[in-house]
Amino acid sequence: SMDAKISRSRDLSIAHLSQNPFDNVLTLKMLSMFPSECATTLYRDDAGWVCRTEMDAKVSAWDRNEYPRANRIVLLDGNSPSIMGHLLRYRPTDAVVYKVHDPWSRSLLGEDPQFNLVNSFHSYSVTPQANENARPDFPVVERHAHYDDEAAAFFAASGYVAEEFRLHLDRGGRWFAVRENERIASFCLAFQIFERIWEVGGVLTLPEYRRKGFAKAVVSAALGYLHTVNRMPRYQLRDWNSVSRRLAESLGLEPRVIVDHFTNTQR
Repeated sequence: SMDAKISRSRDLSIAHLSQNPFDNVLTLKMLSMFPSECATTLYRDDAGWVCRTEMDAKVSAWDRNEYPRANRIVLLDGNSPSIMGHLLRYRPTDAVVYKVHDPWSRSLLGEDPQFNLVNSFHSYSVTPQANENARPDFPVVERHAHYDDEAAAFFAASGYVAEEFRLHLDRGGRWFAVRENERIASFCLAFQIFERIWEVGGVLTLPEYRRKGFAKAVVSAALGYLHTVNRMPRYQLRDWNSVSRRLAESLGLEPRVIVDHFTNTQR
């Protein structure tokens, strides 16, 4: 048994998660995007708290594509090692993907023969003063707020879900592009994920235009825009993507949080 206070109040969970919104942004994003599909439970003990958020693996299009055999997605956030240990002691009988970013869950799941680490996402952001000197380099970067089929195709080709492009634009998103020969050569989208935290994602350059600094130009323009409207950028990459990592570091972004995905099912 566990000596913890348990609450299913969504507002109380969000209040705890919002104390450190950048680290907990994945859960905050899911709770705001899929309010009725997420079940969240807050556990509190003397050591701290843990929020456990669960949803069907079919809810998010990204999860459907990435984990077609999974039944459930479980997100763990918080700072109590004892509660984390207690929650992870129970063996799931179905196919689960855990998404974790704290040292205790990472270590417990990493040592569990039933689970495999299948994805690791690194989120970068600016230090408060880092973006002051971001200068728009050569190519001209366009900024748009309207829907465009060509831009939507770039967003989808970069690993996102096409139907979310319009949704992000409806919520104030902006897309940035370098155009060559009257077509988009390089693209990215800046969109809200939770309150002041905005993602710079969907970065893609056509193969024939790579190594010209276009991706750096569109991401730099997106960061500059977010800076002027007082938003905190989040730039996320997979751990193996060295090109994306070099781009982030060249723009003065710094690693802030790593989210690991563990599953007991084969992808």
